[in-house]
Amino acid sequence: MASELTYPNGPEDREGIQKYIEAIPEIGREHHRCVERDAYRNILYLLGQQWITWDRGFNTWRPLMLKKTTPRPVTNRVAALFNQGVSNLISYKPPITANPSTDEPADMAAAVVADKVIQVIEKECKIRERKQLIARWLRATGNVFLINEYGPTLDGDGSFIQSEQCAACQAVSTPVDIEDAGGVCPQCGSPESPPVLDDMGQSLPPPPRFRPAVDTSSGVAIPQGVFYPKGQHHTSVETVFAAWYDPEAPTIYDSPYFALRSTRDKEYISRTYGAEFADKVSYDTQYTGAMRYLESLAYSVVGTDRMLARSTGAHQVERAEIWRAWIRPHPDLAPNGIYAEMVGKDIALTREWMYHTERKRPFLNVVHIQEDQIPGKTLGKARLDDLIPLQDLRNQIQAHMMKHLTRMSGAKWLTPRGIGLDKVVGTQGQILEYNALAGVPAPTLVSGDSLPPYMIMWLDIIDRDMDAVYGLQEVGRGEAPKGVPSYSAIQLLDERQRQGQSSIMENWAMGFMEWARQHLNIWREYADEQRTASLGFGRWSVQKFNRAAMQGGVDLDVDLGESRPTTLTGKRSVVEQAIRLALISPMDPQERYKALEAIGAPDLMPDMKADQDKAARVVDNFAQGTPPPPPLPWDNHPVFVAVLKRFMDSEYFEQLPVPLKAAVFERTMYHYQLMMQAAQMAQMGPGQIAPKGPNAGSKGNEKGPKSDEGAVRQNDAQMMSEGAGP
Repeated sequence: MASELTYPNGPEDREGIQKYIEAIPEIGREHHRCVERDAYRNILYLLGQQWITWDRGFNTWRPLMLKKTTPRPVTNRVAALFNQGVSNLISYKPPITANPSTDEPADMAAAVVADKVIQVIEKECKIRERKQLIARWLRATGNVFLINEYGPTLDGDGSFIQSEQCAACQAVSTPVDIEDAGGVCPQCGSPESPPVLDDMGQSLPPPPRFRPAVDTSSGVAIPQGVFYPKGQHHTSVETVFAAWYDPEAPTIYDSPYFALRSTRDKEYISRTYGAEFADKVSYDTQYTGAMRYLESLAYSVVGTDRMLARSTGAHQVERAEIWRAWIRPHPDLAPNGIYAEMVGKDIALTREWMYHTERKRPFLNVVHIQEDQIPGKTLGKARLDDLIPLQDLRNQIQAHMMKHLTRMSGAKWLTPRGIGLDKVVGTQGQILEYNALAGVPAPTLVSGDSLPPYMIMWLDIIDRDMDAVYGLQEVGRGEAPKGVPSYSAIQLLDERQRQGQSSIMENWAMGFMEWARQHLNIWREYADEQRTASLGFGRWSVQKFNRAAMQGGVDLDVDLGESRPTTLTGKRSVVEQAIRLALISPMDPQERYKALEAIGAPDLMPDMKADQDKAARVVDNFAQGTPPPPPLPWDNHPVFVAVLKRFMDSEYFEQLPVPLKAAVFERTMYHYQLMMQAAQMAQMGPGQIAPKGPNAGSKGNEKGPKSDEGAVRQNDAQMMSEGAGP
């Protein structure tokens, strides 16, 4: 199949690239049509449009032609399970770890900052906001594609570099032109090129963004130069409706090409490729396939059949097709691959693949995440495909139940003919009069037929089958199953659910590990600004790093954590079991707070959160080199010790000056001694002398008070008078 394509003669062969891209839909049209049909059906079922059938004549889904009296009930179990599955994916954050590729210093230095770089990239790409969209496309269609790129910021932020004027020939050149010319004027070769000055001999201030170099209307001098936009990492989400590939390839990375097909209006094309190029592009309102499906969804109204028809002329806008194609590297014709963008029938952009690994090898900057992998198929399989037949059966049973209720469940009067009883309206308290004839029985009320119990049982069986097919149980919804009170039984059900979701979670984790790997390579090659990342200790504890910190090789790994509980019900059962086995002490405030965090209720201990914030502010002061406020006797010393210890274990602490390290160590020792003193006092019996505090002398302790309460008062008073520590 792929052999029908003719590889272009390099990135500059625009005619060959155009023919190559035009051949892609011809090769994979039938396969893509099947993928579009199933994906569109799944979305319709999620929206509640379930009484539908495939029309072979129009190649689209349409409502079933049923009588108006035929009920069409929909209890959308598909949407309920789908939302539950999306929630499980969003709440699962794969713990990606970075390790050095070798024992070289550059690799070890890169591994140290890789975690922080990934955090910065996640914020720039807004992954937290996009995760729900990614999870929903993945669960609905079984596949999602993440396109990773580096480009200008969306807000147009950047910096202005002023041009320089040659002192000899007065030629104005940009710093880039001067650098390319070897540090001299490109016109005359003079080495002196000061910045362009105004009439008063002063350096001109930077102009507003996107203004011309000379304001001829006002006569005000505006500096000449170039505005360089600030770079930023980007991740766009694409679906099976837009993706094209060789269906016979085992993965998209083995396919000879990967392409994205979309439609855009003239305003977008003019803004992206220029007004001159946009004027010569041919536009149309008639398009088929995936674009028609997406248009129908865009103008759909939930709860009606509006989405099953094409949009009217009032909603149609002239658009042009845009193809983005990645053609796999060829050892002779294009060793670094070919990337091209075709608008309509015109090639707008061609170049080599932009992004490379640490070994300088080009890579496809696309991440493909699948729900369930199928051997021999490029695309993954959506579990909704198996739910839809069960949902159809459930809807049909409910329709029969509604028919039974309207036709069979109502009571009826059995009356002989000719007794004078014509009409019974069923009004409460109605008196029925009839002609009592000899030998003729009186009217009798015949009760309706009750709903067969097997129908209700059948619905319950279908619901359990749908849970099993989708791999979700009651415990996954945060519900403790009825009749399962013990934590061990709940853990067993939670483990069974994790087994049903393990393949999806693994694909999700591996997909985001590949996403992180690609963006780290993009960072290493294109990052143009210094970034900062929080160290996690306090608000002002940040670390600065740039592209130079990622020059070494990094190996990424992810801990799937399949043996750990993922639901609140499972976590609560684990916490309960740990308390029973004395693995967690409820008397320890820190362990109790960690247990509350695990079960999602840390707000039950607000004082612990306040103590952690106060300790983080102390770390902030140390990180900025300013003295923190003195400690107080009533501080939560175990929390301070834990926060300060975590700070001392970080790489940032190792880079601090020696005096600042000593101050942090002294403050930690102060809280540690008071913590140990409190622990010893808790173990003493009445009448014993308390241990001496960190600021108490040996002589004072020998003559201290006889009671524990007196010792505490003496230590507190002494610490307050001496400033209470460092």
